[in-house]
Amino acid sequence: MLAPYFEEHKLLRIDPVARSPQNTRFVSKDEAFWRVEQILCDPEETNDWMIACKVHLDRSREAGHPVLELEKIRDLRD
Repeated sequence: MLAPYFEEHKLLRIDPVARSPQNTRFVSKDEAFWRVEQILCDPEETNDWMIACKVHLDRSREAGHPVLELEKIRDLRD
């Protein structure tokens, strides 16, 4: 699913700036799961791609770490 991203960008940043809260958006929250969008930061700082996930709260508590379900990856210019 990330192939189109990597056709445009050689790397995906994972540094503190890329993980900054300014790049994360909580779309919805309820008792079962949260929907979250994360901007994918690239070295050129165009930051034109996004990943959308569902965070399963009960499963995350049981596992002791976030349990994510990938919903989509998209080009924000579309």
